[in-house]
Amino acid sequence: KEGDEYFLFLDNDLNSRGHTQWFYFAVRNGRAGRVYRIRIVNMSKPKVLFRVGMRPVTWSELDAQRRLSVSKKSFEDSVWDGAFGLWKPAGEDVRYCRTAGSDGTSTSTLSFDYVFERGHD
Repeated sequence: KEGDEYFLFLDNDLNSRGHTQWFYFAVRNGRAGRVYRIRIVNMSKPKVLFRVGMRPVTWSELDAQRRLSVSKKSFEDSVWDGAFGLWKPAGEDVRYCRTAGSDGTSTSTLSFDYVFERGHD
């Protein structure tokens, strides 16, 4: 597949014993139709729902702007009522595999392909 590949490294979760499971990141100015391969390479849990069909969720800035601009409600009501529909499962070829860490320990890698529906989102 033609596309771009990105490797992300997580910091340890706060107030934990070194777990790395939660993630949040942003990608801007993606090109519509282009495949972006995302790899989060140092996750720590061996068993996760990604192995049984869960997919990462995404937020579209363009969808949020469109939905909030057509709403007749107050800004606060619009954000809270509409946020649920704005976070959408996305990504294809989602995989969660055990990998060897650089220090000899075992970690896990979450990888998935993402294609922007619209450019510059």
